[in-house]
Amino acid sequence: MKITNFNINYKYNNYLKTTNFKKSRETSFKKDTVAFFGNYNDYDYEIQKLKNKNARLEAQIYSLKAQIEQNNAAIRKLEISKSEENKFLPKESIKTSLSYSKNLETINDAKKVLDYFGYNPRINEDGLLTIDSYKQPAKYTFEELGIDENKLFKFISEIKGDVDLENSNLENLGNLEIIEGNAYFGNVKQIETPYGIQTYSCKASKIKNLGKLQTIKGNAYFDGCEIKSLNNLSSIGGKASFKDSKIEDLGELVLVGGTLNILDTSIKNLHKLMFCSTIYHNNDSLDTKSFNAINFDASDDEEDEDF
Repeated sequence: MKITNFNINYKYNNYLKTTNFKKSRETSFKKDTVAFFGNYNDYDYEIQKLKNKNARLEAQIYSLKAQIEQNNAAIRKLEISKSEENKFLPKESIKTSLSYSKNLETINDAKKVLDYFGYNPRINEDGLLTIDSYKQPAKYTFEELGIDENKLFKFISEIKGDVDLENSNLENLGNLEIIEGNAYFGNVKQIETPYGIQTYSCKASKIKNLGKLQTIKGNAYFDGCEIKSLNNLSSIGGKASFKDSKIEDLGELVLVGGTLNILDTSIKNLHKLMFCSTIYHNNDSLDTKSFNAINFDASDDEEDEDF
């Protein structure tokens, strides 16, 4: 009997070196297939290969995100330019452009109207709209354009900047819950300029109901306003002025970050108010027993100069 000893290791190693085997090892495994290798070096090779692939993909994703951000910035710039031009178009042209939306039957109608004038509306987690700020369009009021602001505010829950209701026909803030800037509802405006704070007289708004409003993070001006109740408003981050307004009580108001001016009002009780820096009032019957951490100025001759 003749026995032939084959050099298996030699033939196997020689086979490993062939180009065909290398290609087959790299291409024969389909996606989501688990490959088993008899050598730890093979595992390391496959692991590193996939890590390198992920690194390349992550670099591509980062580059694409940067491009998307640049495109979005360019789009927003063009939208602002377009909306600024829209504000000065002839009235009839604006009405024609918004003819299918001005009845404000849906949130998309409200979004289209607000977008047309550059308020940058976007749907938030409440399913309502967030806008950058609010005031009348430059050339015409919403009323002149046939747009009902009271319907519009049924679709707005958050305003990131100032709210200026001069020349507005709005009477109810609807579903609005938060104003992150200043609220100009009264017949006085205080605007910060390079030369300091400037005070302007204006026509008081027609606002009668604050709806669901809970927070004003900036200053709040209700001077000469027809509003009688603050409803659910619980905090004003800056100063608050109700001078010569029809306000009857502070309702749920707990905090005023600055001074509180209630001169020439019929407010007799501070109710839930827990903090403010100074109160200006001229009402001898004002009940202050429940409020201790406060500086009272009961003289109407020594008003805060900012008011």
